[in-house]
Amino acid sequence: MPNDAPDPFKYMTAQSSFEVLTELLPPRPGSGLAVDWSAVEEAWELKFPSDYKNLIAHYGEIVLGDYLSVMAPDTVTPDT
Repeated sequence: MPNDAPDPFKYMTAQSSFEVLTELLPPRPGSGLAVDWSAVEEAWELKFPSDYKNLIAHYGEIVLGDYLSVMAPDTVTPDT
């Protein structure tokens, strides 16, 4: 018997997935972080993804359960 249920992820874009995340897990007021991305990217010599920047801007550092942590970057690198 085929599964005729629609795929909820079929038409999601990066922005709509973030909107879904904020509906399911709203950020606490004041939880976002302002990051000097130019300085961080220069220090790390790489470009951080826009979805990661958006997550940090709205949620700041995140710990979900005991198994997932999303940390904000710093201008201090392993080489400094």
